Amino acid sequence: MKQALFLSALTTVLAALLPACAPFPSTTPVFPRIQGSVVDTQTGKPIAAARVTAERAGYTRKAVTSTTGVFTLPPASQHHYLIYLGSPGVAPTPWHLRDASSSLTLTASAPGYQTTSQSYDSLKGHRLGLNLPETLQIPLRR
Repeated sequence: MKQALFLSALTTVLAALLPACAPFPSTTPVFPRIQGSVVDTQTGKPIAAARVTAERAGYTRKAVTSTTGVFTLPPASQHHYLIYLGSPGVAPTPWHLRDASSSLTLTASAPGYQTTSQSYDSLKGHRLGLNLPETLQIPLRR
């Protein structure tokens, strides 16, 4: 009898709490889609087949330039599930990039050229934003 009463009370408490405990799929952007070009520093001409790598907070994307020297790097996002325990109607604590203050590093290389890296800092006061120029151009030196 006591065991049945305990199980009934436990079931009632769990039924009341389950709506407040739910997994939420979530993503946090690491960096946006990045498009730019790689050019020769002396001639200003585009460099085809240059390798471009973007890295931020342990996330990496790679691309190869086209015949016109243009590259496009896809966006990177953290994918995670969060389980929030709390009262219904109360906003959960926001999830942030594990190293939101880290800068984005773009590295470009091509045969016959020196490897070049450029860093772009996070926007001040914005945990995920980056201070990227509108026209992104990476110069390579022979």
